[in-house]
Amino acid sequence: MHKILIVEDDIDLATVLQMNLTSKGFKVFIAHDAIHGTTLTHNEKPDLIFLDINLPAGGGLTMLKNIKVSINTKTIPVII
Repeated sequence: MHKILIVEDDIDLATVLQMNLTSKGFKVFIAHDAIHGTTLTHNEKPDLIFLDINLPAGGGLTMLKNIKVSINTKTIPVII
């Protein structure tokens, strides 16, 4: 089962995305800020990340930089 991480501070939007993707057979994780998103990325190693740029606790671009410098997470595709 493919894993997708949604990093989005709009809870309603994240929930709708999660429901749609789960119904298609994906395992979905949600983070509502950049710190939690970075932690989930390193712990879960998702196959794809949907990343909001305007996030609390560091922002999406900071999260993107943090995961792209790690050998374990730099190849994960990110959709901004």
